[in-house]
Amino acid sequence: MPQLSLTFSLAEQSFSWTRSIGLLNLSMGMLEHVARRPEVGKVTLLSNDTFAGALNLPANVETLIHNEANGRGLSRMFWDQWKVYSAAKDAGNEWLFMPKGFVSFLRKCPVKLTAYVPDVVFDHYERNYPGKFSKLEVLYLKQSIKAALRQSKVIFTCSEFTNSELTRVAQKWGITPPPLVAIGTGFTRKLKLDVPKDDRIVVLASPFAHKRTDLALKYLERWCKETSFQGRVDWVGGFEKGVSLPKLPNWQLHQRVPEKEFREMVARARALVYFTEYEGFGMPPVEAIIAGTCSVYSDIPCTFEVMQGMGAPFKNESYESFAQALETAMKTSPEQLDAWTNKLLERHNWDVGAEKIVKALLAAK
Repeated sequence: MPQLSLTFSLAEQSFSWTRSIGLLNLSMGMLEHVARRPEVGKVTLLSNDTFAGALNLPANVETLIHNEANGRGLSRMFWDQWKVYSAAKDAGNEWLFMPKGFVSFLRKCPVKLTAYVPDVVFDHYERNYPGKFSKLEVLYLKQSIKAALRQSKVIFTCSEFTNSELTRVAQKWGITPPPLVAIGTGFTRKLKLDVPKDDRIVVLASPFAHKRTDLALKYLERWCKETSFQGRVDWVGGFEKGVSLPKLPNWQLHQRVPEKEFREMVARARALVYFTEYEGFGMPPVEAIIAGTCSVYSDIPCTFEVMQGMGAPFKNESYESFAQALETAMKTSPEQLDAWTNKLLERHNWDVGAEKIVKALLAAK
């Protein structure tokens, strides 16, 4: 018997300009699975035209288009601070679910509020990279997270690490947080493609400082020279201003790769390299292994929690650790990758996550 009705907002996200494809895919997967839970009755989706045909939703989901939320600037701020709450009130559902975690700090939510907070990376930047983001943007994000902590009946996160980080910043701000529930994210076996392996390494790059692309360039250049690696090194993403790709044989930068081409690129590679110093979850190492390619990734608290030693972790501060991890990845057998895939899919799937969400919402009633 349905016991829950909820409004779910995707209107403020978009494939065309999102900073995090991972969070966008997570939001979509979360909605598709929660809406199918037997405890959930009416669902109202606040969406925009960029999601046309992209969602697989059951019949109990009503979609309302709010293109004014899709973008940045004053219209987006007005949506965040006022209109999304009005839309939730008009929908008549018991709950409003905000999957990006940013809620209005100018208005009290007229229905029960829950949010998904993927990380508190803004706090990491304040402490480690002051000046990298505009002070106004950081202030806006902080006020939105503070409002989420004050107004939400329950907050969902992607990891126990993010729970601890939210608890830390809440204490710093003098806020008693609501219940924090780590639900992780979900992956599927369909990511694996039956394609031959090339002598190729795929490296994820980013212009954001915490992704440590500077370290990736330094370590990969040294490793290629020391080992005389003759294969391809495909860099996917972008660099900080003033940084360029070294002129090494078979190194190529792909700033934007369509999803289908990227999946095939990863499946053909012998290793996927993922540098970072701060994440709430860190999806690429999981996705690579499920795709049949060993991931070489920074060993930080969230990746330790998520991966449990599977794949090839390394310490950012040690080139020797990285070089050993990459050598290990290149030799990893398909049988080992299959075994890791089974464990990862058992740990990280939306059936488990959706059940946790529903139980927490019912408990918060």
